[in-house]
Amino acid sequence: DIDLVEYTFSQGYELQKASSTKNSRALKHPSGDKIIVAKDGRSGRDNHWIYFSVHNPNSNGTIIDFVQNIRGGKLGNVRQELRPWLKPTHISRVRPKHTAELEPLIRDLEKVKLELSFMRKLSSPLPYLLNARKISLDILENWRFKGPNQLLLNEFNSAVFPHMNYDENGKHQLCGGEIVSYSFKGQFPGCLKGLWGSKATDTDNQLVITESAIDALSYAALFGHENTRFISTAGQTSPLQEELILSAIQKLPRDASVIIAFDNDKGGDKLAARVKTIFKVAKRSDLSLLEHRPKQRKSDWNDVLKQKPASETSKPTKDILIKGGDEQTLKNFNTLTEPLGLDNGPFYESNIIVTNQMPTVG
Repeated sequence: DIDLVEYTFSQGYELQKASSTKNSRALKHPSGDKIIVAKDGRSGRDNHWIYFSVHNPNSNGTIIDFVQNIRGGKLGNVRQELRPWLKPTHISRVRPKHTAELEPLIRDLEKVKLELSFMRKLSSPLPYLLNARKISLDILENWRFKGPNQLLLNEFNSAVFPHMNYDENGKHQLCGGEIVSYSFKGQFPGCLKGLWGSKATDTDNQLVITESAIDALSYAALFGHENTRFISTAGQTSPLQEELILSAIQKLPRDASVIIAFDNDKGGDKLAARVKTIFKVAKRSDLSLLEHRPKQRKSDWNDVLKQKPASETSKPTKDILIKGGDEQTLKNFNTLTEPLGLDNGPFYESNIIVTNQMPTVG
């Protein structure tokens, strides 16, 4: 197995000791790119090397993905590049072995559930959400977003948006969460990304899908939440999350709409394409799919909320992108739902983009 940290050294990356942990190495390139490297300790993964770029949500995966992202070329070119690295002598000529060995990342859902059980419900407005994110009190205290499965506080008074998936018996279970504060955005160590979701009712006629819970709350503040349920992915999706999205679409009441409300960036483009595929697979001929994303490139709905009053924002496009299911897409679902990149390990950061540009919508 080729040591990914050693390979990054050969490409000009330098170890950032202050940002590294026993489970991961932080490395930075002179160009400004910063990556996190770890070993995947999940069952069946054989502790293979994985990485993600802190600043580029489209750069993540295995050493093969890393080589293709920085050098380009086809799989044959990648194999040719890496073949010499299978010889132990090649590494020593590049850089001495890096400090201590990494401990593999292992997901511990029972520990995650225990930690979540000790967290507090939001009993008073959280300054970070009110002041930094400009999410109003009426949204934070609305029944749809208020509850132990919607928003909690940890011991550091960070906002925690719990993630849910299904256990082996098909019942909802806590599996992780998005953690956001003035100084931190990320996931629970040892978590498995599911979906964050608002409360839902049988009378809902819209499902809004966003990249983060913050974006979902922002969208609700801008456009309302009556008869609307929300889910978020915390960044790029894994195959498990895509199954959860499919389930959420299939469970919608008749004649409802699915609204794609991802960030207006490359990551959001990829997510939108994935949801369009999943929507077709759902084979719900009564449902409609609409896309509603910020007009300004590299912006999300929280950027819009912070810069524009709700009276100046746009409504979702009335153009129906997709109506109902597609048989051919259903046949190809196993190939179309391959993960977009890294299978979103426990160190994967939420894809929350904040810019200083004034977003405009319309």
